[in-house]
Amino acid sequence: MEPGIKWTYRDQVGRNWSVEAKEQEKVRGVITVPFLEDTCDVYYLATDSNGLILPQKFWSSFGACTLFLPPAAPIVVLPTQLVIGSFYSSTSNARVCTYPSMTLMEDFLSEMRYSSIVLCTEDVVVPLGTYKDCLKICLFFISKNFNVRNEKLRVGYIWLARGKGIIKEKSVEMVNYLNPLRMNRISAVRFWQLTKMEKTQNLQK
Repeated sequence: MEPGIKWTYRDQVGRNWSVEAKEQEKVRGVITVPFLEDTCDVYYLATDSNGLILPQKFWSSFGACTLFLPPAAPIVVLPTQLVIGSFYSSTSNARVCTYPSMTLMEDFLSEMRYSSIVLCTEDVVVPLGTYKDCLKICLFFISKNFNVRNEKLRVGYIWLARGKGIIKEKSVEMVNYLNPLRMNRISAVRFWQLTKMEKTQNLQK
């Protein structure tokens, strides 16, 4: 959760992808760290007593933000304590606003759920090096949009190394349409391994 760090990953076909932690930004009273992906999607992450929370996400392809308006609470991505064998699940209702006007789109209401199971510790070899006792976590995410009549699912594994964050990921993302005339599809496959971790120099002093 430290701003000014950039992670570069190599995927299953040899392409490089980056995730950069940008300067802190306040989102409805919560200090967040925006994580910018190469897709230009931005995850605004923060921590509280529940763990790692997601108060807002910017979707570049739609020019819109998913956020959690009261009485809904931000979704919890990972709990505070990661104990082997533990299962955690968080569900919340999200709304969508246009960006940058942040005008509420009344027709978009989705239910989101993040679930995780801490499986074990493993020694992991990635292009950047070898890391001992990494936490292997199974993650499941689903977002159901009732008005658009579809649901997006992501399932897979991440490996966390102390002081490095995610050093490896294997996940598949799918979109299911609640319409017999539309075919379900796989929207993303991420078999990522960390190749570089560096400090960036673009933060304001």
